[in-house]
Amino acid sequence: MRKPYATIVVPTPTTTSAAPSAASSPSAAPSSPAAGAASATPTAGGTAASGKPVAVNQTIDDPEMGDHVVAESLVRNFPTPASMSAVSDREIALVKMNLKAGSKYYAGWQSGSLQIVTPDGDTNSSSTAPGLTDAMTAAGYPPFPNGGNVDTGKTGSGWAGFVVQQKNSPTLTLRMKRLAATTSGGQTIPAKNFDVPLTT
Repeated sequence: MRKPYATIVVPTPTTTSAAPSAASSPSAAPSSPAAGAASATPTAGGTAASGKPVAVNQTIDDPEMGDHVVAESLVRNFPTPASMSAVSDREIALVKMNLKAGSKYYAGWQSGSLQIVTPDGDTNSSSTAPGLTDAMTAAGYPPFPNGGNVDTGKTGSGWAGFVVQQKNSPTLTLRMKRLAATTSGGQTIPAKNFDVPLTT
């Protein structure tokens, strides 16, 4: 018997579909975001504020999707690339990630699910702008390979870059967004935010 699959509705009008990775597990992927409470701890001081990496060692586990994500290090005030002078009034932050994508669904993991949240409520998505990723690579902070995508059940490691609107924010919170999905069996996987403080 053919295994069930899920049709995935994403926030834009496009649709995609995926198949399950286990006989008893229908596939799932995002459809819409949900709000959640953020927990933040001051990060303005320390080595990270001077543009050098500092350990943060924060873990995010999504028991529904099976994703295991570790934020290892943080760099704040990374120099703004010349090609991005339009955002020189903002702060570039880098986060070193190690992760394993869940194997429950053929959904994989995407660095686009990451945001940095500041106390003023701004959510700042990870950036794959060529000017930033080139500068990160040149400085010894290699970005996630494959455009930030990690296949189902696979591991990945690399840096995610963020252009943070609130420069020198006293706190930074890393958010991983799980968007809602509906499986072929009619099960709804709710949207959820997973927040951890980037403490230095």
